[in-house]
Amino acid sequence: MAVFRKRGVDADLARKVAEQISAHPEQALSMHVQEELGVDHRELPSPYTAAGASLITFAAGALIPLLPYLAGFGSLAAALGLAAVAAFIGGGLVARMTDRPFLRGALRQLLLGAVAAGLTYGIGTLVGHVAS
Repeated sequence: MAVFRKRGVDADLARKVAEQISAHPEQALSMHVQEELGVDHRELPSPYTAAGASLITFAAGALIPLLPYLAGFGSLAAALGLAAVAAFIGGGLVARMTDRPFLRGALRQLLLGAVAAGLTYGIGTLVGHVAS
């Protein structure tokens, strides 16, 4: 109902339209996905394509912090810097592909990556102390 109200439909008519659309689950799903996510659920790629793309992007992302070490540099700072740049650019590109602001997506991904790295480091440190 809120979707219709945002588009200027009066409350009574918006309620009636929402009830009518909700009576047809496939139509309701299509409308919600289109309005909230901006995609047509019938045009999404196959689950195998999505899984393959996810595998490739995660593998590529995992290699980025290893590049300084593979090049012969033992620099944690270089690995963290490359990972931060990759997270920033990747987050920004995903944001642009979904019609959101580049900087907001880039900073969000950078923050999430930093939190994940910090948690991983902390857990590794705890496990190292317990194991020794």
